[in-house]
Amino acid sequence: MLPYRPNPFLERRLRAPAPVSSTGPSWFQRARDWTAFTVSLTSLLTATMALRNTLTGPRPVLAPMMDDEITILRSDQFLVGPNAGAGIALRDENGKPTDFPLLMVQPTLANRAAPPNGVGIRSIEGDLVLSRAGHTLFRSEYVWYRMTSSFSAPDQVNKVDRLVFDSAVQVAPFDLPGGGTWSRELLLIPRETWAAVSWGAFDEQVSQGCSQQCQGELSIRVRLDNGASLTEPCSFSIDKHVLAHLRGSERRYFTSPACFARMQG
Repeated sequence: MLPYRPNPFLERRLRAPAPVSSTGPSWFQRARDWTAFTVSLTSLLTATMALRNTLTGPRPVLAPMMDDEITILRSDQFLVGPNAGAGIALRDENGKPTDFPLLMVQPTLANRAAPPNGVGIRSIEGDLVLSRAGHTLFRSEYVWYRMTSSFSAPDQVNKVDRLVFDSAVQVAPFDLPGGGTWSRELLLIPRETWAAVSWGAFDEQVSQGCSQQCQGELSIRVRLDNGASLTEPCSFSIDKHVLAHLRGSERRYFTSPACFARMQG
């Protein structure tokens, strides 16, 4: 007679199933499962963000304009080249040559992405508002026109300081490479060269309305190729030197007011 040999497979199939607990998973088990899920989700998001930063880099930074100067000058003070010829001829809606208030600023852009992750700069624009006690006296949108270096050319006869630009290179979209910083003088002109934003209208509205303390604000906006934009405000006081410049009695470009911190409401 053959000895009995147990068959583990057969015994496992014939064994009665273990009773199913009706209480379900314990609170500790559920908490552990949720913790594992949360950790997994966090790891996935972190990896996604790291991959995105590796491929595209973080958005560039538009530096605050605190203590920067906003130069306001007439278009007839703008010259190009060694011959000191007229730089630009702006006209109103009737085609009449008219002087307009131009702006010169020097914004600073920094791209924190690692090289060679560049970002495309499509345009730089501005919005100038001069007001008194919350009442707007003058407002105009501005667009970039040139970016280059300049120097002063004093005219002692006419008592006018003019800005002479070395070259006539106009602005165009450009790429800011990863890890790079861009900072140059930027000349802005009115987006709409209508009579409403001519120097005469500018002088009349501001000079008459600024018998008391007035304030100016310029918002610089940088548009990127991906459709996003960066904006940085700059507030400044309109003192007697700025008013004298507007009225033509002190046409010196170095009366440029300096930016200060915006008052928080």
